[in-house]
Amino acid sequence: MLLTSNFPFNETVDAMLGKCTSLRCLILAGMEHWKCLPDQIQHLTSLEELDLRDFGIEALPEWFGNLESVNELRLSDCKKLRHLPSKQAMQSLSKLTYLYICRCPLLIKEKRSNSNNNDDEVQQIVDSEWAKISHIPTVSAFEL
Repeated sequence: MLLTSNFPFNETVDAMLGKCTSLRCLILAGMEHWKCLPDQIQHLTSLEELDLRDFGIEALPEWFGNLESVNELRLSDCKKLRHLPSKQAMQSLSKLTYLYICRCPLLIKEKRSNSNNNDDEVQQIVDSEWAKISHIPTVSAFEL
């Protein structure tokens, strides 16, 4: 399911999300004026892939840990995002094997040279948030 700013959340959409308990993939895009995620997302217990693009959120909510079926999480163009949920909430996402963070400048450190090869530059997650996600097998961070 793809929801964009051209398809605004309202009571009807909130009700629809509440009934989509078997939804496996959700892409939310173009909600840069939104300061928080819709609470109904936490009830999507079958959700395996979640893609948040161009959101105005500063922090992912603590209930994010309820999304135990999520195995892929993509965060793109969330310019104000600076905090992930607590380490405990992130560890509750036991099936999460892939985290992709792109163009979220408050979560990504400036480029640093790779110690193995000075020609390669690697992006890193800011220290305060890395401890929360270091257990995830694949974490990709880009500031393209």
